[in-house]
Amino acid sequence: MRGLKPRIRPSLLIALADGVARCDRELVDIIHCDRRAVQRVLQDMHDQGLVHIADWMPAGDSYRWRPQYRLGQGDDVDCPLPTGRTSTQRVQQYWGSLSI
Repeated sequence: MRGLKPRIRPSLLIALADGVARCDRELVDIIHCDRRAVQRVLQDMHDQGLVHIADWMPAGDSYRWRPQYRLGQGDDVDCPLPTGRTSTQRVQQYWGSLSI
């Protein structure tokens, strides 16, 4: 690890200690650091079995899903299917409706 990233892990452990499943954006607001750094540390903690994916939440207005992590070992919840359409799907449908 580089820079201040080793300090992020203890902060994440404290933030997740209450047992509530949280996504990376909620954790960024709690511990006040870079979102990408939080994602990397969460991925490392997930690989080591320190956290698991307890739930999924919609990622804003897009069709993607954002994992919510909970402290401790457990079975990961499967990611739901994408909702809505991608931009490519919307363009293809638009051009398909214009064909004569």
